[in-house]
Amino acid sequence: MLGGLFVIDLVVFMDRASLAVLLPRIEEVFALTDATAGMLAAAFTVGYCATLPLVGWLCDRYRRTYVLAAGVGVWSVTSLATGFAQDWTQLLVARCLSGIGEATCAPIGPMLIADAFPRHQRSRALGVLLMAIPLGSAVGYVLGSQASVWLDWRWAFYTTGVVGAIAACLALTLHEPTRGADEPESVGQSSWTELLHNRGFAFTTLGMALMVFSMVAWNVWAPTYLTKLRHMSLDDAGLQLGIVVAATGIGGIALGGWIGDLISGGGSRSLLRFAALMTVAAAPCFAFALMADSLVLCLSALTLGLTLIWLNVGPLDTALLACTAPKIRGAGLALNALVLHLIGEVSAPFIVGAVSTATGDLAWGLALAAAVLLAAAASYACAVGDSDETVVSSP
Repeated sequence: MLGGLFVIDLVVFMDRASLAVLLPRIEEVFALTDATAGMLAAAFTVGYCATLPLVGWLCDRYRRTYVLAAGVGVWSVTSLATGFAQDWTQLLVARCLSGIGEATCAPIGPMLIADAFPRHQRSRALGVLLMAIPLGSAVGYVLGSQASVWLDWRWAFYTTGVVGAIAACLALTLHEPTRGADEPESVGQSSWTELLHNRGFAFTTLGMALMVFSMVAWNVWAPTYLTKLRHMSLDDAGLQLGIVVAATGIGGIALGGWIGDLISGGGSRSLLRFAALMTVAAAPCFAFALMADSLVLCLSALTLGLTLIWLNVGPLDTALLACTAPKIRGAGLALNALVLHLIGEVSAPFIVGAVSTATGDLAWGLALAAAVLLAAAASYACAVGDSDETVVSSP
């Protein structure tokens, strides 16, 4: 099951990174500004956020692997549609609709893992799943840049669309674990309002959303920054970023999952303290990457900053899962994903692009993204005092 979920997430993030590395080319073809291109990068979140509440409701009532298969199937069609788009409107609509399919992946993967693995193994299991993010992004950077050089930018989306259709078939074969098999049933009433009043859940979610804002900003705009301000070719930028993202993501997530399981005996507080510390340390690394005189120093600082952020992924998801009881976990993770995308993925590409257009310098927009990490660390610190509350249960 874990391997199948990994492959599905891998393909999804290939598509996202392909779009990011191809933004300079798409700007040329469709005559877009940075602000408009940033809107395109965030467009998928429209369908994503509109669909997430329905996905959470379905997952708490029906077989989750079937919901996942349907969503991935829809996503594969929209990825193909991105490649076939002939004007700005068609491209924008295709990216908006791609979010409908993606909305199934974010909550369902962690839900299935929470039910399939005991608590003391969850950080590592989640770490394996979440390695699909950097690895898929790395493959997407390389795929997009090389498709643009050797074929046509559209071939990157033809490829992800076809592979996505195969992944949808794979989802139909996944095992559906028993809900809450490793957890006792909690007592009490629950609702969306009660979930929001769980301060541990609320501050952890806010911190993750701010961290996503920063990471999405760098994911979308780093290729453009390296080509426009560091004067790299598109294929070199895609290859270099692919190597950096793959190495930092795989290493950081693996180490973070191991550390998360090691310190999990201290409860969610230990996990959140660790995340706050790593996030504070990462912020100056990204700032230095922008100020470095040489490309080597820039990429080195970026490598360190990304590693520190990836260390947080497993521990944070483990802390979040501890905030919700099994029967309401679908709604809880859907709400978490909704907030992450509204604050992080919807706004980050557009805001950074708008700052770049207003100042004439993309570095200022990326500097803002680096500063947001400090606010994320503060939110994790606020969550520490409330993270070990009784979980919000189902009725």
